[in-house]
Amino acid sequence: MYRLLASVLIAAACAAQATAQQQAYGSVEGRVTNAQTGDAISGASLHLNPLIRRSQGKSPQTQAASSQADGSFRFDAVAPGTYFLSAEHTGFVATTLNGAPQAISVSAGQQVTNIAVQLNPQAVVSGKVLEENGDAAAGAQVEAFTTYTTRGKPQLRRTASTTAAKTGEYTLKNLAPGTYYLAAEPASRAAGASPEAQKKEPAASKEESPGVEPVRTFYPEALDLDGAAPLEITAGQNLADATIHLRRVAIYHIRGKIDVAIASNPSRGWTISLSRRNAMGPDADPRSERPNADHTFDIANVIAGSYTLTLTGIESGSSAQSGRMPFRNRLLARQDIDVAAEDVNGVVLSIIPPVSLTGRVALESSGIANLSQVRVNLSPAGAMPIGGFQSVAVNGDGVFAVEGLDPGEYMVHVAGVPAGMYVKSISFNRQDITTAGLDLLQGGSGEMTSRCEPEQVKWMGRSSRTGQINRPRAQLRAKRRATGVG
Repeated sequence: MYRLLASVLIAAACAAQATAQQQAYGSVEGRVTNAQTGDAISGASLHLNPLIRRSQGKSPQTQAASSQADGSFRFDAVAPGTYFLSAEHTGFVATTLNGAPQAISVSAGQQVTNIAVQLNPQAVVSGKVLEENGDAAAGAQVEAFTTYTTRGKPQLRRTASTTAAKTGEYTLKNLAPGTYYLAAEPASRAAGASPEAQKKEPAASKEESPGVEPVRTFYPEALDLDGAAPLEITAGQNLADATIHLRRVAIYHIRGKIDVAIASNPSRGWTISLSRRNAMGPDADPRSERPNADHTFDIANVIAGSYTLTLTGIESGSSAQSGRMPFRNRLLARQDIDVAAEDVNGVVLSIIPPVSLTGRVALESSGIANLSQVRVNLSPAGAMPIGGFQSVAVNGDGVFAVEGLDPGEYMVHVAGVPAGMYVKSISFNRQDITTAGLDLLQGGSGEMTSRCEPEQVKWMGRSSRTGQINRPRAQLRAKRRATGVG
């Protein structure tokens, strides 16, 4: 009898739990259309992906759906949480390649409706890659780049690539609307070519001097972005005859070694990269390779210009103070190199030691004495965000210290400032870095100062002519009434 009663109660509890769980689920529905014509798109593949996965417990799962004949779609049994919606269809640019993903929040039992997903028809760029004599550059690697901005600086991002056929013809597909730069790499220099082919010394001929080879060229026939012609691509455009003429110029070597004697810890996974100085990011001119077993290196096929040579790798060593992983990719060495009319030999890359900083958080016009809840956070930034995140505590007097910081570029954020205060400025060695960030690419040391002031001062504003703090309007009106002015 008791067993039967227990079974009934358990069954009832399970049913109640299932009902409650079902009521907690929500749903998401919407419609997929052509962004240019507004027509419904049938058969589009959609995925509802959890934006944040829980570290503990059961996480929401990715769901898949397809749009119907009228473009409609629906996701059922969606657990509460935040998701991003992606969509793709043949002949259209995937939403993941066309701007930021669409975020959707679902509450318990909520029915999210009228989600509009617009897909742009893909653009296509085609043409040929030709040698200077007009012959087809078979096997050349063709890449398309778009521009974006980070910390106020324009950068390039590789969005598509393909390999030219034996006839030199190429086709770049699935391009979203925007501005593009094209570049072609000769087959022997392209990624995937054997090291022997990439470093093969050019053969002398009667028509040209030794050391002259076809090199990476931007459309239509530029050696760098300064002379490159941008392509303005519209949705669904079919741009043909974008011909790239490979340039032939003198090429040189950069040879040297890594000074490992001063390295504090043995490193692994070393990579040497060569990039044009002040270029628009590493994608603009990617050159990287592994050093030899004896820590020497030989970078071939370098044209004249100004470059930066960097060494990155995973350095072993604990970092209990910052709570970071014991193995992290960091900048190990950096040196500027100028290549003129001959090989550059004897370069020595010296390991940059970790950086130590001291600092202080200062409060202006405040009676608050204890700042022990404040933290200073440094996040890797720049075109190549390398190094580790650091978060350091501030003592009651506002003093802090950063130890073992990897060389690199960082954005600095002061968190946990007392209520009613805001961060007015952040400086390093008396230079303002509030928005520019911290540049430690060369290593070094120094002192950081963060100044905070009350919020009401922030909102008063300052006169553009005198620089004096403007009084709130209520105070100005009271003064006028008292003096009889206005």
